[in-house]
Amino acid sequence: MFRNRHWLLAWIIDLFAIFGFLMTLTLGGLFILISSHLAEERRIEREMERQIHELSRRPPPIFRDYVNVTIGCDEPCVITKNNGGNLLSFRKAADEVLSGRRTRVVITGLCASACAYFADLVREKTCITPSAVFGFHQAVNTGDPRVRTIPVHSPEIHAWVMDNGGFPPPTGMRFMPYAEARKFWKTCSD
Repeated sequence: MFRNRHWLLAWIIDLFAIFGFLMTLTLGGLFILISSHLAEERRIEREMERQIHELSRRPPPIFRDYVNVTIGCDEPCVITKNNGGNLLSFRKAADEVLSGRRTRVVITGLCASACAYFADLVREKTCITPSAVFGFHQAVNTGDPRVRTIPVHSPEIHAWVMDNGGFPPPTGMRFMPYAEARKFWKTCSD
């Protein structure tokens, strides 16, 4: 009987040791998950700061109507279908809208890739209709098409894309339908 008590006590001690080990792994994994999320947020903030710094170092270009040239719209800028293009051109188009050269952007259809980046940048001057759909994917570095990056969207849009499967490769697309988009953009009926 004395031996059975030692065996039982040893078994209980082993269970506590295993439980402690599992708790350490769980807490360690949670710490790593939170740390990686915070690191990703810091990376996004640094990238946004880098882009702003890069744009501010350049001499101002000779005025060009980037909204009309890049997106192909007038005032108000109505986007019925735009598959995107060069991120820098769309960034310059966004700067035009934000500076007041355009007063309103209306999205009534597909706005994908660099167009979605543009719409995110000018959200306060943008409204959407029920047929609006946004498309997101990784960007391709024009210098080396093998290099893929994640465009720097606002934290809310970035979080939505990541929560819904992440940014697919440039050949794919993650779509945000109107029902979801209206959580981020005002509707034109507002």
